[in-house]
Amino acid sequence: MIHISTIKEMVRISPLDKLEVEKHYSYLLEQEPQFEQSVAQWIEAYQLHALTPELLLANDYYQKLIHGVYQNSFYNVQYHQALYWLKSGLTQNQILLLFAHMRMQFIMYAEGLESDALASSLCHVLDVGQSIVATIFTVAESIERMKARSSQEIRRLKNSYRLVAFDLPKDVLQAYIDHQTWKISAFELSLGYETNIHGFETSHLKCCLAKWLDNGGLELIPKSKRRKFLNAHEQVHRLGTMAIEESNHNRPENIVELLFEMEVASEDVMEVLLNLIEQEFVAAANADSLTGFPNRRAFDLEFDKALAFAKRHDFWLDLVIVDVDFFKAVNDEHGHVVGDAVLKRVAEILDHVARTEDMLFRWGGEEFVIITLDKDSEGSEMLAERIRKAVEEEVFFAGTEQEMHLTVSCGALSYWAGLSLSEEEVFELADKQLYLAKENGRNQVCHQVYDVIPIQKP
Repeated sequence: MIHISTIKEMVRISPLDKLEVEKHYSYLLEQEPQFEQSVAQWIEAYQLHALTPELLLANDYYQKLIHGVYQNSFYNVQYHQALYWLKSGLTQNQILLLFAHMRMQFIMYAEGLESDALASSLCHVLDVGQSIVATIFTVAESIERMKARSSQEIRRLKNSYRLVAFDLPKDVLQAYIDHQTWKISAFELSLGYETNIHGFETSHLKCCLAKWLDNGGLELIPKSKRRKFLNAHEQVHRLGTMAIEESNHNRPENIVELLFEMEVASEDVMEVLLNLIEQEFVAAANADSLTGFPNRRAFDLEFDKALAFAKRHDFWLDLVIVDVDFFKAVNDEHGHVVGDAVLKRVAEILDHVARTEDMLFRWGGEEFVIITLDKDSEGSEMLAERIRKAVEEEVFFAGTEQEMHLTVSCGALSYWAGLSLSEEEVFELADKQLYLAKENGRNQVCHQVYDVIPIQKP
């Protein structure tokens, strides 16, 4: 994105150009009525009936072109003229046609003096205005692209959560939206647009994103990324505010560069926020909505990790499958609301009984699974028995009409990780123990130690 100071270097009005235009200033000034008439004809030719020469061009626009003094005031006029054309609804192609028309007029005036040098110099002057127009329209297009990209990204995130029936992470998503809204508003204010944001806050310590950070958002950001995030957030506000101030004080030279640098800093902010949103999505996709335990999808991920760790460190890989006995009768007699409450309470008991390093999963329905690592082959059986006993001793809905006692059956497996069974085969071994526990009368633990592969007899 080219800024105004770069245009001065790229589309240079040389000292000879200035002298040539200045030398013929009086002659060119005499052509102003004819110039205005030609602009009116151009408006009529392109059927821009809502415009007049007075509305199309600033009062001193023509005189600034032919004055021969091309300092900051000249660039300011060109900048604001380009903004006016943009806000008037003219397309960039229409403005380029207008420049082509003005170029033809200037060449005609120069031919009246038989001065190729004057024609060349005036064309160089118009080149500056045309380049500034291109820059302004590039910024305007960037704003529209940012709006479209922001809307598309937010819509994509909402659809992703909706497809899997998860609640949106409203706080961090709103922080992302607030940041995008602030940045787009800074762009618009820098171009003299009105902004929809109420009470535009310039301070990075008082904006909506800052409030989210103060209310716990900062703790969600990994420590290794916090400094970079906070610096980028501050830069966005400082650069955006500087661009707005430059615009308010009619100093267009650095506006585009400031906005470009602000967008670079903003990318760092958005990357962190989008990562947080995606992390919450992954966590939600791998969690059971009723109990908060990881679900079967998460089990697949964690099983491979646990198995690899057990192999490296010579641990037993233990599985415990817990099934609530006669749970269907609870649902049939008391309804699913009570049934859900039972499952949540069982989950709480499991969480209380299990060790910190044990991994608990909601397998589905009334079944739970625990992955644990142990140095002894009796670990899974002992854990399963503690769980069975804790549930048996629990009084569910104590003191209410729904007061009840429940039991669980547990299948426990201690698997030596040096063997090469698949996840499905290991789980099937534990599931067989659960089946035996239920077949033998329920409210009991069946356990198997699996440390050798049985030899298949011919």
